[in-house]
Amino acid sequence: MSNYTRTLPRDLFNEAKLLKCLGRLFLAEVDGELSDLVTLRHNDDESIAKGFIVDQDPSDGSIYVQNISIFIDGQYWTHCCDLNSKNNYPLRIVNQDDEEYYVFDDNGKLMPDFLIRKEVSDE
Repeated sequence: MSNYTRTLPRDLFNEAKLLKCLGRLFLAEVDGELSDLVTLRHNDDESIAKGFIVDQDPSDGSIYVQNISIFIDGQYWTHCCDLNSKNNYPLRIVNQDDEEYYVFDDNGKLMPDFLIRKEVSDE
């Protein structure tokens, strides 16, 4: 959290919204809603504090959790939420090619562009 200076109470709500989004994403994985191409990981090792480490991206001011990783088809995607977003579920993911997607709609449902598990037909 070297570059993230919190302002209360604003950032309590910002961080709560970020954690709510990530919790919903992990729940989607548990419930089998995500494609097998999506891998979520909590990188909790002995060298860092336990829990979730929220930090800020100095390039755009968004916040993310340092020790949560998202991989799609083996490729790492960053995740973030904009500060003071009016959206209920403002989680975005971005890859190295700057492809960017919102993960949820405003009701917490996975967006069609996000890799939702597809039913495979026998045909």
